[in-house]
Formats: sequence, C-alpha cells, structure tokens
Amino acid sequence: MGPTAAARDTDTDVLIAGGGPVGLALAIELAWRGVRCLVVEQLQHKGLQARAKMLNVRAMANVRRWGLAHEMRQAIPMTADYPTHVVYATRMLGIEITRFENVLFCHAYGDERFPEPSAWLPQARIEQVFRGYIERTAHAQIQTGQRLERFEQDADGVTSTVSGPEGVVQIRSRYLVGADGARSTVRELMGISMQGSQGQETNVNAVIRVPGLTARHRLGPAIIYNLVNADAPAGIGPLEPGDVWFFNCHPPNWDGALGNLDLTDYAKRAIGADLGLSVLTASTWTSRALVASHHRTGRVFLAGDSCHLHPPTGGFGMNLGIGDAVNLGWKIAAVLQGWGGDDLLGSYESERKPVHQHVVAEASANYASIASKLVADGIEDLTPKGDAIRAAIAAVVQKTKKREFGPIGVVLGECYAASSVIAREEGAPPVRHYMNYAPSTYAGSLAPHYWLEDGSSLYDHFGPAFSLLVRNPEASECQKFAAVARQEGFPLHIVELSEARAATLYDRRLTLVRPDNHVAWRGNDLPTSIADLLRYVAGQHLAAPTRVSLARQDST
Repeated sequence: MGPTAAARDTDTDVLIAGGGPVGLALAIELAWRGVRCLVVEQLQHKGLQARAKMLNVRAMANVRRWGLAHEMRQAIPMTADYPTHVVYATRMLGIEITRFENVLFCHAYGDERFPEPSAWLPQARIEQVFRGYIERTAHAQIQTGQRLERFEQDADGVTSTVSGPEGVVQIRSRYLVGADGARSTVRELMGISMQGSQGQETNVNAVIRVPGLTARHRLGPAIIYNLVNADAPAGIGPLEPGDVWFFNCHPPNWDGALGNLDLTDYAKRAIGADLGLSVLTASTWTSRALVASHHRTGRVFLAGDSCHLHPPTGGFGMNLGIGDAVNLGWKIAAVLQGWGGDDLLGSYESERKPVHQHVVAEASANYASIASKLVADGIEDLTPKGDAIRAAIAAVVQKTKKREFGPIGVVLGECYAASSVIAREEGAPPVRHYMNYAPSTYAGSLAPHYWLEDGSSLYDHFGPAFSLLVRNPEASECQKFAAVARQEGFPLHIVELSEARAATLYDRRLTLVRPDNHVAWRGNDLPTSIADLLRYVAGQHLAAPTRVSLARQDST
C-alpha cells in the first residue's frame, strides 16, 4: 500500500526504528555530530517499566561526552548518599541472610578508571533525558505511534514504509538502523537469524506499590533485595518515591502464562505481609542467550536487543546497546562527512559481535545462580539448623554473586584488537577478567582514564574527533601529524600529556584515540606514513604490505 493523499514523504540521513534507550542514544550520537536522523517509535506513550535500571560507568562516560551527565544525575530518584548494598533475605519482612556492596554501582566521584560513576535510575527517566536532548537539537527528530513496515535498499540509500495514525509514508534515508528490540521487524525483514540458546524459563517483571514498606522492613536501604524462600522467591528494589518498587520473579511450578499467576498474592508472600500491595504493571520475559548471525546488510544495521539477547543478570543489556549506538554512530557520521570509508562501517560487526558474545556468556553464567535456585528446606526456621542453612547460603552468595555485581573487567575491558581499522600489534592483547580491569594502551583497548591536575577528566579533552595524545611533545612532530590530517580531511585534535600520571598509563609517546575513546594506534615515533595510518583507521582500504608497516612496533 502506498502513501495516502495526506501523507508527506520525508528524507533524512539515518532512519532509526525504535525509540528505546538504544535508538535514542544513536540519535544523540548522530545529532551531536551534526547528522540528520529520524527516530520512529510505534508506542505513543511509555509508562513505568521494571527493566533497565542502571547506566554503568562506561555508558555514563558516553552520557558525559554528550553533555548530559548532570541532567541525568538530576533525574536519579535516590539521594546521593543512598547505599549501594545488595541484600539477600528470606522475605522483605523476614531474616537477612547476607549483604555486600554493588561494586559496579559506585555513585561517588574520584575513581581514576572512569570519569563518571554509575547512575541508578528507571529506564523511563533515562529515556526522558535522552528525548529532551533530541527535542532541543535541530538535527534529530522522534515520531511516536509510527511503525516501520518494510524497506527496500539500493546503491544510494534505503526507502522505508512507515505507518501511523495519519496513514502511510515513505521515508528515504542514507542508512537504516533497527534498534527495535527483541522482536525486531528490521531483523526479520533482513532475514537474519539469532544464534544461541532460546532458553526455557519464563520470568515476571513488574512494578508494584507497597505503601509503608520502606518504613516497615528492617533490612536497611539497598538497591536490590533478593528474597530466598521456598514458595515465593523474588527480587525487589526501590524504583520511584512513594514506595513504588520493581519486582521480578520466576515462580516455582508456574506454566509461564501471566493469566495463570496471582501476582498480587505472590508478591505479598514474597514480602511477608499484605500492606495494601497493588500491581501497577507486569510483563513476562524468557531467559535467552542469543546473538544475531549478522549485524549488517548493505545500508541496514542492527543495534541493541535486536542483535543480542541475554538474562538481565549483570545489568549489561541497555548499557551494551548504548555501546553499539556510539560505535555505529560515529562511523556512520564519518562516512556521511566524507572522511570515513566503507571498511569503517564493516568494522561495526567485527568489533561489536565478539563483545556481544562475551557479555551474553557472562550474563548467562550469572543467571545460573539466581535467588530462586538457592532455596533449601528450613531456610526460614528460627533454629540452629535454620541458622546453619542461612550461613551456608550466605557463603555461596558471597562466593558467586559478587561476580554479577562487580564485572568492571567486562564493562571496561573490551578490546577491538582484531578489528580491520585498528593497527596490528605484536604480542597478545590484555587478558580479560570479569572483575579485574588493568588499563592498557594496547591498540583496540579503551584509552586509560585519569584525572588531570586541574580536576578535569582526560576524556573531557578528547572531543568528538580523533585525538593524538602526546607525551614529551616535539612541536615539529605535532605540526607534521596535524598537517597531514588536514590534507586528508581527517578530524584530529592534539592533546599534550604533561602529568606524571600519564607516563604510567600511556607507555608510548604517541597514542591515537578514536572518537569512541578506543586506541587506534600507538608508537614512540611517527609512523612510516601518517597518511596511510589515517586512511587505515578511517576505514579506507589499504593493501596488506602497508598494513604490515603500520603494525611495526617502535622501540621503547
């Protein structure tokens, strides 16, 4: 069906299907770079959701890049001194089993490894901040109540058919990105399959109001309470002021149909009292561990849940999708602005897919020890035997669950060393560990962060372009590199590193950092051909011998 008489065709640089956090983040990344984009979202209104609740330190670093960190922190419903505890108890009004600090959710400034601490806030508030940016910029728009139905692509662009309350329109764009979630229409139209484990367990995500619960329970403030008992195991935590809580569970002996579960009664049992509890929203999800077979077909790309699905354990989902948006956004902008080559677009899948596979495996490992699987007979008994059972479960939790709440190595340790637009190095890249993160300038790694003597973040000095970080700078060296960049039309900003801390983190005199803060190349001397290096990292195809020359290690 073609456009109605009242419909008006639209053109844009990038059409984004899906107006969740990932689609909005991509729109921000593009608009921040002056690229026109349009987000179409089929839902007209979004209420409270018991889904993503944390922007981790990597996502917040990108929020800071966009100038939104302060606004995002203003949206956090908790006070700045709210504890970051994870508590295990039999019920909310029951017996505490154990507790520990959520290492990944640190809301205090000062950690050398990143410029922004995590932010714990509901997805609805995150989207509100992101939409506010889009509403203020001249380069991006969002249209709700609009559904992408189909698309056709050719050598110059993509023509998409979008339906809405006013009829059907054709939207012409240079590129199309599907950020339309687990049931992605874009992925289906691309004919791309998801590979991995489909999973079997159905879980409930809900938002509940429990008047007086904050004052009534004796477990103290925490961001998550995992409730371990035989009949109503669950997870619960504060979501909004006024005793509004998120609530998730995998009820024992349940067939997975929401209509066959008395969720109000179940939540009352998990809490341990009635307290006038009411269910505000509820939905189901199934544990899956899937990654798309491909992330790109021509001018069409996938990002976020449309190309990777995994359990929520570890809080990776939305944050991983925001990483997709940043990686893809700056590359599309580079191509549209004329200095990026098609190899740059091809590197999106080769860089992000291994990250997706790694994170999916990590989240799945964490899911294997969820609270509902820790239950033991007698766990609630007020007897020496009950004490012993709780102590045994506490030991298991302390040994296994800290991995879920402290995977800083997973969050900051991603390395694109095998990418076709990252200079090759001798030797193996840094070893990844889920809880340990050792900053490195090995090509492909995240550029090490530190605080400058004036109190600013090193990342604040990078900007949206490539940055050449120089220790012990020689004027002629910097001038030569900058002159070649200008000749190539390659955006470059030179940052001189003078602090003593720089020498311990940046072990080569010259470090070329990409717009997404990953190291593209490093050396103690200028490369044999600066122009070849810049073309290479910009995704302009180079022959193998030239690539070898770029990979040569300079003397230390």
